[in-house]
Amino acid sequence: MNRPPNSLHTWRQCSTLAVARNFYEESMNIFKPRVDNRGLSDGVTGMQFPSLEYLFAIVYHITGEKYWIARFLTWCIFVAGVIGLYLWVNEWLQSKPIAYYTAVIFLFIPELFFHCINPLPDILALSASIWALYFYQRFNQNRTWKNVLICTFFATLAGLTKIQYLAIGFFMVTIFFISWQTYTYKDILKLTVLGICSVVVPLSWYRHAVYLIRTSGLYDFGIEFRPAKETKLIVEILEKNIISDLPELLLGFSSFVLFVYGLIRIKEVIKQRKYFLPILVWSIALLIYHFVELTQMKYHEYYMLPYTIVLSTIAGWGMYKLSQHTVKGLRYLAYLCFYLVPVVAIIRIYPARWLTDSHLLPDELYYEQSRQILRQSVPDQSLCIVGPDASGAIFFYMLHKKGFAILDCHRAVEEFEKHKSYAQYLYWYEKECVLPEQIRSQLKVVRSVGNFTVYKISSN
Repeated sequence: MNRPPNSLHTWRQCSTLAVARNFYEESMNIFKPRVDNRGLSDGVTGMQFPSLEYLFAIVYHITGEKYWIARFLTWCIFVAGVIGLYLWVNEWLQSKPIAYYTAVIFLFIPELFFHCINPLPDILALSASIWALYFYQRFNQNRTWKNVLICTFFATLAGLTKIQYLAIGFFMVTIFFISWQTYTYKDILKLTVLGICSVVVPLSWYRHAVYLIRTSGLYDFGIEFRPAKETKLIVEILEKNIISDLPELLLGFSSFVLFVYGLIRIKEVIKQRKYFLPILVWSIALLIYHFVELTQMKYHEYYMLPYTIVLSTIAGWGMYKLSQHTVKGLRYLAYLCFYLVPVVAIIRIYPARWLTDSHLLPDELYYEQSRQILRQSVPDQSLCIVGPDASGAIFFYMLHKKGFAILDCHRAVEEFEKHKSYAQYLYWYEKECVLPEQIRSQLKVVRSVGNFTVYKISSN
């Protein structure tokens, strides 16, 4: 729990933690999130609403900044989502067994099993969207302002934190139209408040975020659609998503068996429009989202986490039906698959992402002793050039520095010449590429730690 960001998607983890630390150290103005790769600016730029980052910063003021704080808070949020999923499925389907199966499968979805302690805003958005579904279902049972306002809060929080989680609105709208005759004018007014707030507030924030990006010129966070345009690339990404990501990471192989059986038995639900249609419409909305962001789906499996609610619910339904099968062997198969769910998650995630020596982060930054030596080699307030770091975030966050990032080796000379008059120091990762002599001649070595060398820029 106290490991620094590492393994897959270290880039995104460092970006989240950097914004949280800058709230903690510089300003708690939630409307002005700040990044480290800021040049001479104050670092304020646009991003998704920094709800998770701000929560971290609030707790940092009590505990100090520690890696385990961010991981523990993320895990608590995830567990809250698991509890919410159980309550929602039980409330919606009126079946405790299905709710239980769904929650356990969700708990051990491999991609979630990995990210549930990683500081990603997606975990907060996912859990918030689940609780929005629960209170929407509670509203349909007891149409009070209390239920609709709590639902509005969670739906708005989910959309602010990651806008794709507003896809739950398609589920809600479908349920409304199926039974619209039962709603009074007061009920419709309440749902109107829900609809307007949960859509207008997030869209207003993202408009503000785009404005901040354009005015600051800092593009650490991309707020844009990224569809794939080349047919070959589209086919390549979809093949990976369907053949590898879906059974292996978004469900797990044993849960995938239950999911497939759930689809086989889905015809039993088709006649029950109040169950089938909302899931169908929601799934279509998620499919459209998938194509709109298809480029991201090549490497960023966590972009597909909104699907896990639907996938685990269908798998939970499949487990329920298979466990009741008249053939004893199939009932045994059901329980075998179910008991293997956590085993599959552990086997898939632990060796590849937690127990490997490859941290997808330089060892000099991963280990505390070498990281502290590098940090303390330069005064905290000094502007630095760091590189080569394609993320523009990882080195800065781990070194606890700010300034200018050299993203790749090919532009090293050009970027250094552009920024050298403003920065006092250069951190260079020699393992990535040798520092060009044209740059080295203008530097004085301060310290070397492994493959990292810290230089004083002579002109300064």
